[in-house]
Amino acid sequence: FPADSVFSVIHRFESGIGFPVDSLPIREVVRDIPYGGLSLGIRIPDDSRFLVNPTRGKGFYAVAFHEYGHSLKAVNTGVTHPILKGYEWIPGAQCASYEEGVAELHAEFTEDTVWLGTYSDAPAKVLREYMAGRNLPALYRLRRLMKDFFFEYEMYKNPDQDLALLERAMFEKYLLVTPEENELHTYASSIWYTSYPCYYQNYILSGMIATQLQEALTNKFGRNKFTDSSVAGWMIQHLYRDGETEEWGERVRRATGKSLETGAYLRKLAIDLQRSSEEEAEPK
Repeated sequence: FPADSVFSVIHRFESGIGFPVDSLPIREVVRDIPYGGLSLGIRIPDDSRFLVNPTRGKGFYAVAFHEYGHSLKAVNTGVTHPILKGYEWIPGAQCASYEEGVAELHAEFTEDTVWLGTYSDAPAKVLREYMAGRNLPALYRLRRLMKDFFFEYEMYKNPDQDLALLERAMFEKYLLVTPEENELHTYASSIWYTSYPCYYQNYILSGMIATQLQEALTNKFGRNKFTDSSVAGWMIQHLYRDGETEEWGERVRRATGKSLETGAYLRKLAIDLQRSSEEEAEPK
């Protein structure tokens, strides 16, 4: 996953599913920013800036695809009223969970063996090992997001409490580890609590939205969802075009045939919900 090839790979893939990438008003910028990537809808739908801070490996490609997904939504929004275009910087003008979910839909392509086999040079053995072991990091990320969210949630309940002790309690509850007594807290060094306050829950919900949309794509296009030029039109019609004229949950229902649920997300994580419920019900 060479960092200097990320734009060409994005263009090749997104063009293959029907987006006219060469004519879209998306400016791609490489900058030293405090995030892996950032997408800004400057003037929807005529100017979207797609910024990346290059790192290495597959994770960088997933971030880049995610941010490009944000830009694709911005430049394919068809409503004319500015307040309904979904500008991030207008409070209340968008649903952040949905925005992150439809962006993560593009990152989810990079998790599939078909995509990896086509767009990476990794040997088949390495791909099999990656697919076999990817669930544990994904589960850890989910628990970490829960830790971050509930730390912030409890912090705002009582801002005067000892936040270092609160952070330790959240580590113990959601990551199942007890930090060392002399280990320094980490919350004060995080930019997220000031630049994106009350935002962590959106990443939890976005995983549910993205995987449910991916299953809908599979149901409609099968394995051709990686190459069918009709995929872009499906996304534009169901997810982008109408902007905020339609409630975000209705857009999910229209695209997938059902309301948002946990099923697709749990299937991706290889969690058997019925088995987990039965194990919890067993007497200790």
